[in-house]
Amino acid sequence: MTQTVPGPKKYPVVGTAYTIDPDKLIQSDVALAEKYGGIFLQRFPGHEPVYMISSQRIVNEICDETRFYKKIHAAIRNLRPLGGQGLFTGDTHNEEWQQAHRILMPAFSPTALKAMFESMTDIADQLKLKWSRRRPDQPVDVAEEFTRLTIDTIALTAFSYRLNSFYSETLHPFVNAMVTALVEAARLAHMPGFQKALNKSAVKNYEEAIAEMRSIAQDFIDDRRRNPLPEGEWDILDTMLNAEDPVTGEKLSDESVCNQMVTFLIAGHETTSGLLSFAVYELMRNRSVLRHAQQVVDEVLGGRPPRYDDLKDLGYIDQILRETLRIYPTAPAFGVTPYEKTRIGATDDFEGYEVNPGDTLLTLIPSLHQDPEVWQNPKRFDPERFSPENTPKIPQNSWKPFGNGERSCIGRGFALQEAQLMLTLVLQNFEMDFADPNYELDIRESLSLKPNNLMVRFTQREISKRYSAAPTAAGATTQAASTPTTEPEIAVSGSVAAGSRMQVLYGSEAGTARGFAERIATTAGRIGFETLVSPLNDAVDNLITDGPVIIVTASYEGLPPKNAKEFLDWVRSTEGTSAHEGVNYCVFGVGNSDWGPSFQRVPTQIDQGLAAGGAQRIDDAGAADVRGDFEEDFNGWMTGLWESVGEVLGVDIAVADVEQQRATVVLAEEAPEAMLAEGPRAPSAFRTAIVRSNEVMNTGGAGEIGVKRRIAFDLPEGMDYRLGDYLEVVPRNSARQVERALRLLRTAPETRVVVGGENTFLPQGFPLAVGEIFTSHLNLNAPAGSSALRTLAEHCDCPPEKAEIAALAEPDRYHDEVVAKRLTVLDVLDRYRSVSMTAVEAIPLFTELLPRQYSISSAPFENEGTAELTVSEVAGPAWSGVGEYRGTASTYLGSAEPETPVSVAVTPGPEGFRPPEDITVPMVLVGAGSGIAPLRAFLVDLERRAESRDDAARALLFFGTHGRDTDYLYADEYERLTGKGLLDVRPAFSRQPEGDVKYAQDALWRDRDEVWELITSGAKILVCGDARTLVPGVRETLTEIIREKVGDRQEAERRLHAMETETMTFVTESFT
Repeated sequence: MTQTVPGPKKYPVVGTAYTIDPDKLIQSDVALAEKYGGIFLQRFPGHEPVYMISSQRIVNEICDETRFYKKIHAAIRNLRPLGGQGLFTGDTHNEEWQQAHRILMPAFSPTALKAMFESMTDIADQLKLKWSRRRPDQPVDVAEEFTRLTIDTIALTAFSYRLNSFYSETLHPFVNAMVTALVEAARLAHMPGFQKALNKSAVKNYEEAIAEMRSIAQDFIDDRRRNPLPEGEWDILDTMLNAEDPVTGEKLSDESVCNQMVTFLIAGHETTSGLLSFAVYELMRNRSVLRHAQQVVDEVLGGRPPRYDDLKDLGYIDQILRETLRIYPTAPAFGVTPYEKTRIGATDDFEGYEVNPGDTLLTLIPSLHQDPEVWQNPKRFDPERFSPENTPKIPQNSWKPFGNGERSCIGRGFALQEAQLMLTLVLQNFEMDFADPNYELDIRESLSLKPNNLMVRFTQREISKRYSAAPTAAGATTQAASTPTTEPEIAVSGSVAAGSRMQVLYGSEAGTARGFAERIATTAGRIGFETLVSPLNDAVDNLITDGPVIIVTASYEGLPPKNAKEFLDWVRSTEGTSAHEGVNYCVFGVGNSDWGPSFQRVPTQIDQGLAAGGAQRIDDAGAADVRGDFEEDFNGWMTGLWESVGEVLGVDIAVADVEQQRATVVLAEEAPEAMLAEGPRAPSAFRTAIVRSNEVMNTGGAGEIGVKRRIAFDLPEGMDYRLGDYLEVVPRNSARQVERALRLLRTAPETRVVVGGENTFLPQGFPLAVGEIFTSHLNLNAPAGSSALRTLAEHCDCPPEKAEIAALAEPDRYHDEVVAKRLTVLDVLDRYRSVSMTAVEAIPLFTELLPRQYSISSAPFENEGTAELTVSEVAGPAWSGVGEYRGTASTYLGSAEPETPVSVAVTPGPEGFRPPEDITVPMVLVGAGSGIAPLRAFLVDLERRAESRDDAARALLFFGTHGRDTDYLYADEYERLTGKGLLDVRPAFSRQPEGDVKYAQDALWRDRDEVWELITSGAKILVCGDARTLVPGVRETLTEIIREKVGDRQEAERRLHAMETETMTFVTESFT
């Protein structure tokens, strides 16, 4: 039976080019492979048809070099002006290519690679030194840094030339020309001939860049001829200039040498930098792999620099690199063509597809590497696939990151050796984490694949801490060093049997739950467990039964984090079954009690769902409230957890808290040399915006109800946002608050101190003014932590007051009298004047002053480059009973005059919290006070989109505020939109109520019949307001509206939940 090759439909002029994103060619083809299967046909205008192959069964056929040979496909052929008949771009049967291949093969022999190790280490040490001198708050663009590493490495090892990329902000002219050439080559690769003819600027840039590169390469050649290296010290350039072809006896021409130089510099750096970048990305996502890799490196090296002979003992690092290349093959395709007409893909009942000489058969390596017929759970990152035991089991031609046969990458050994060395140094010397916890992988395509805008924070490891984290012998006791979190030191006794496993899973967006999970895993490692750490979504159908499963997850307004949603759905689908029999688990939840009934909803659902599916609890679920002392919550729960784990396993495990480790703060003149570091403080990840305007919006009564402001910022160039996004603002404490603090602590603001120790968010290594620390770094409004209260009690000279302060730290009083009343460290100092402390002693007691997040109230198109906020200044009598409370960020913004610089960053809002894409779908908007901010932006967007449409659905706005004459924000805009038929506004005035309507949810209930009709028609309900009042109030009101119509409360809750989690037609955004 014959069949035609599947594939997208071909149209006149464009062929199948419409299926491809020109910026994501490979990713587009990978998506098509998922649709059409192991082989499909692409027909691009002006190019020969291309058979895209991803089935390992067919790839195994076309890798037979007796039937097929290398085909230089369009993307590579377009680089021929760059590399000529070089090893990468040349034709296999070309005599120049054959000659160069024979001469250069020995240059990459194991003996040659060993000789290159020293030069590789030279460049790798430069990068290590650069990162070790950066401050932890300065993120690194790893793709850019690894590009500098790899281009410098190939230049030094192959040509004995130092580009010195780490010593200059600007790159060597050759590198700049190379980047230009690659960019333009990618743009021109799939253009039809007529389009190339029209795109003269791209062609001109490409040709000029090539000329520049070849000119520089010729200069290298001329210089080496004038200054040759001694024969015993030849590098690859000397080999190319002097070695004779063993077949013809000829040497390479200067043109051929130039071609090979360009080839090595491009291919020798581009793919390896991508490999290292993707490896770092996966290690940050898979903390158990990261920890195991660090343990391997520590055991092999013991703190000393790596040597060539160590590479054989660092096999696990090589496994990580090979698994990275499986998921992210940085050279993502290779082409072949048959010697004669033949058929491929034949089976017992199918005679196969006919292909002819000249046809391009392109292996789509990313799809090949995830062929489910070969790879189990192909999307999972698992270096054990390439362990010595498992590698022989991998079918032939299943893993092809370096191409095939004679045309496979000549430098594969070079690339893996360089990557293994650099990754080893990174693991040995640094901890790593995402600068943006919500980073989502975006792959950039050019000649190869790289992660785009992957920003990483590296913090230096210390040898002593690496060894203290290692498992101890049975019965031994050890003490861990402090970590960058606020984790207390712990004493551990007891251990489990060798090979015991523990699975630690997390659901986290802000990073708190993930941090707790990593701390559990660290302690587990010291007890002797092999820990598997991953996001909850990775554990769907993959819970272990031969060890404890510990789950830490956040809950955001009752909804799961993105990396826990699939797991929660799976667990709920298994309730009432025996799907989880044999699983022993425990859950710890992180949330904000301001969210009321939804505070611990997700952890509770997971806990109950696993039990309902047959799993057994190890211990009762724990909970942390971020409004309180959540560190204390977690530490207390974790201590009990290990006792319960020991009971399940039949061993004695004890984990006891020891003294909390804090920052070391000393007067600058007393600071030892070891606390001082070279260099200035690194810049923040935030960028500077300028206040354009700051207007009071109140029309009256501001003194009673609080000031509402409309603040516009001119954003820095390149800082863009979308509807529903947030603007994060780095606040500063008011001069009044700082003066109060330093008065109570009897310290002059100009007093200079130096901060040391790992367990601190404060800048380290150079003198800082106390006044600046209190202004910019300390949260003076946060409730005092229980450990801080105990320290304050220790500094109290009056026994009765000492006892009172200590009592506040007790669990039965802490929440009600400290957290609920927001009793701060300064309030304690103000209330109990017998506490005697200086600022030097008090600084470690405060938590970090973090950025504040505000919903953007403008639409991106209103004033390009500008973002607006709607801010309510928070001020009133302090709940603690000590003086007046003023919100830190709102006070800071309220006092910001035009031209004031403010540090800001744009943070993506929830994908669901945006207007419907279809303008005919109605919106029901519910907000109160400054919660109108994003809703106002949605209305502005509606008005603009309606300019070109006459079928826009009218929005219904329920807006709660104090009064029509005091703070009815944006009233003129509502009037304009109402006049256009785009808005129906239903205000609720709490101080001027109309009947029973006092709040927005009251108006919602009053108009319930209309709201029900909108719900049933598919309207999208968007709510923004206080997490303690408006959001739960609206949720309850909607539940009652649905209950009234369907007659059953449980069914009403089910429907509202489906609107919130499935159809996304009810989305809330809350603040406290």
